[in-house]
Amino acid sequence: MDPTTQRAELEAAFSPRTVCVLYFAGARFAPGALPLDEVVAIAHECNVPVLVDAAAQIPPVSNLWHFTRDLSADVAIFSGGKGLRGPQSAGLVLGRRALIDACVRNGPPHHSLGRPMKVGKEEMLGMLAAVEWSLQQDEPALLASYEAMVQGWIDGLAGLPGIRVERGYPSEAGQPHSRAIIHLDATSSLSRSALVAALWDETPRIAVGELDPDAIALNPQTLEPGEDELVLKALRRLLD
Repeated sequence: MDPTTQRAELEAAFSPRTVCVLYFAGARFAPGALPLDEVVAIAHECNVPVLVDAAAQIPPVSNLWHFTRDLSADVAIFSGGKGLRGPQSAGLVLGRRALIDACVRNGPPHHSLGRPMKVGKEEMLGMLAAVEWSLQQDEPALLASYEAMVQGWIDGLAGLPGIRVERGYPSEAGQPHSRAIIHLDATSSLSRSALVAALWDETPRIAVGELDPDAIALNPQTLEPGEDELVLKALRRLLD
């Protein structure tokens, strides 16, 4: 949906050819958009299902059922990677049985649109393990650990010449955790592109988000304990 769509515009957009409404969840799509529950109500009045693209909307893990059970969307789709930490080549399609069955009929081994997009048994078991792991986590403690990493980066980089570090919240996908934003000014020892390249050449490689022409983002999500220190040491060595 266009983030500036108004209720009357959405209502007028339905026709006998409308098969679904695709709603992109996440903070960067939300400004000005109609709330999902309102979109669902309008679509259901026209007997049109609502599919939520929630690829990066974990955490919180409760989103696995929030969009469908709580907000009455018909289907929610999640990436197997990202917050679930499962196979990148897999994902979850959750929702109404009739629509899930339709996905099955159009996927392998049936000869239809989804046949070439096979998910192997290994990916299926990987997804099962990822979901089980996610549901077993102490999510408040996990989010607190992300916050501690971000604060450690902010404190550890304070005072380095040519940079300014701040806490960014929420994440770029709207997840409820922070990240560290590093702004480089004209006196920095490295340009943004040079810093990104130097971090990528580290062992192990360090990948960062590239923001405006003079800023990068450090995201704590999926880092293992201690890896945040490797990031901090590399940055201090490169920028000091």
